[in-house]
Amino acid sequence: MGDVLAVKFENEYGAIFVSDVDQTPRKIEYHLACTRLLQEEKPTMEEFLNSKIACRKDNTNFAIDTDCWFSHKDLGLLLDNLEIIGAVELYPCKLWKLAPAGTLEDIYEEITDNPRVGKLRLVDTYELVKEVIEKL
Repeated sequence: MGDVLAVKFENEYGAIFVSDVDQTPRKIEYHLACTRLLQEEKPTMEEFLNSKIACRKDNTNFAIDTDCWFSHKDLGLLLDNLEIIGAVELYPCKLWKLAPAGTLEDIYEEITDNPRVGKLRLVDTYELVKEVIEKL
């Protein structure tokens, strides 16, 4: 299960979700998958589900290609720009692009990055979602 977050940039909002949390005795890293949604108003869960996300197929599972990770400390600095709008349970998927991140600009770059040539494609985010757990 992962939280769905609205992320506030200077003049627009995006939608991302927590795709994984990696915890060891010395660190906590939060993996955030970025959809391609950018708009002037805070997104709803319906807008999140109808957004696009960069993926590829790995056998029968999707592999998310817009994943970036934040340390607990770095993510804490962005909390004023993040708001939980719901939670989802995903179908099994892999995380392929594990880019370290530390700023809102890093998230914005993942949202606006053009899909690379090859097996990468944009799919509807709802294809990755097994169940909507909560709408706020």
